[in-house]
Amino acid sequence: MHKLLSLIFLIGYSISAYSAGITAIGFVMSDGSTVSSARPVAVSNGGVVAVRTADNVVGYNSAMWTQSGGLEIFLTPSYTNYGPNDISSDGSTIVGRGRYPNTQGYSWRNGSGTTILTGLRSSPHAVSADGSVVAGTVGGEAAIWVNGVEQTIGFLPGGDQSHGHLISADGSVVAGTGRAAGGVFTTFVWTAANGMIDLNLGPGIGSHTVSGMSSDGSMIVGGVGNIPYLWTNGVSAPLGFQGGVDGMSGDGSMIVGKTNDGVILWTQEDGAVLLADYLTANGADLTGWNLMNIYDISENGQWVVGDGNYNGIRQGFIASLTVVPVPAAVYLFGSALLGLGWMRRRA
Repeated sequence: MHKLLSLIFLIGYSISAYSAGITAIGFVMSDGSTVSSARPVAVSNGGVVAVRTADNVVGYNSAMWTQSGGLEIFLTPSYTNYGPNDISSDGSTIVGRGRYPNTQGYSWRNGSGTTILTGLRSSPHAVSADGSVVAGTVGGEAAIWVNGVEQTIGFLPGGDQSHGHLISADGSVVAGTGRAAGGVFTTFVWTAANGMIDLNLGPGIGSHTVSGMSSDGSMIVGGVGNIPYLWTNGVSAPLGFQGGVDGMSGDGSMIVGKTNDGVILWTQEDGAVLLADYLTANGADLTGWNLMNIYDISENGQWVVGDGNYNGIRQGFIASLTVVPVPAAVYLFGSALLGLGWMRRRA
């Protein structure tokens, strides 16, 4: 009988319940004040969210959100408007734009404070995994800042305009948009060794965009009009649906975006599925939620951020994609009861 009880305990202990989840960002700051809107724009591997807030006093501002601390303004009150654009994968660094007093880019690092990014109308859009390299634009030319030092990276052959939008985990690969020879607007990938190369995503009508990059820079997701493409080491292929794309996990296996049907999650195995269906199937309670937009997916593929209507109120959310094990107390208890009942019948 002792052996049977031990077996039941081990079976119960090895079984785990798995679930995804969703949390509202809300409007209440850590000091008790409130804002009129809080749009999440980027999320780290640890679930720290860069948030663009708005109120009737200073307008737009830069905030961060954590599970433990909620919403908090991290820039000084004199540096206002516009807000953040990206957060490093390790959660240490947030980059964006503001007025100080002129419109300028910034890089804020936890524990070190704010660094003003040099260059005419500097506009940072992306930051490397550890926060040391920033990609963006200076006066109409794509640029990187390495530990705060500015370096412009040029144009496509025959072109005269470029904008850096994405950066690899180590900061060595940049992707963006630009104007090539003949005034054609297109997308590019840049490395120090090869310079700026046209991605040639594919046919389509409308603007050319890039919106996600793998950690090593070998995969880039973007679009031409409403046709999304996945570029892999020089070869581009359509993703098989129409809509917009907004981010990619570090290994390239997951892409988030939006179609006419709603917010979607694309995977190599299943293609595009509605994010709400995916979350619900993996245990998330979406009661009261209508997901409307998606803005980012973390490098490790665990978190996504977006906004939607929650009980009739438009607000931001963070959702966990990765199904994670939780304590299996229910299974232990249930298995023990079943085992005791079986032993009583045997007795």
